[in-house]
Amino acid sequence: MITAVVTASNGIPITRKLVLEAISLNQESVVACLFEDDPDTVIEYISDIEYLKYFRGGKVAVDKPTITANGLDTATVTAEVHPDLTKITFYHADTGEPIATVPVDPATYTATLKVTATTPGVIRMRAGEPTATKLNEVVITAQ
Repeated sequence: MITAVVTASNGIPITRKLVLEAISLNQESVVACLFEDDPDTVIEYISDIEYLKYFRGGKVAVDKPTITANGLDTATVTAEVHPDLTKITFYHADTGEPIATVPVDPATYTATLKVTATTPGVIRMRAGEPTATKLNEVVITAQ
């Protein structure tokens, strides 16, 4: 596990002498910890959930990618998060504006947000800070 991550820049966590690249493989693991002077050397693999922890985010899914823009039809966005997180903030992915901060269920390590719309359009949401993999982003279309 990586424990020395101290910051993130442009969606890539940075440690003291390692630069982490984020590449999702089969939606299951992320290649991480590539040396700056030897970009072909993979040091460690970490799970998507472990990777997203550094961005205070989670791997998101939506139960209904298309909703009716009538203010009643609802989609549920669920973020699966690392056990270390107790809350998560959902953002508008295009503008970065926060939508809501919700608690994480300590039994399931998930956080959910209900989404409705009154006008047609595309709703891009993100759980946590921006990442290179975009595993923490979801798109809902309101028709």
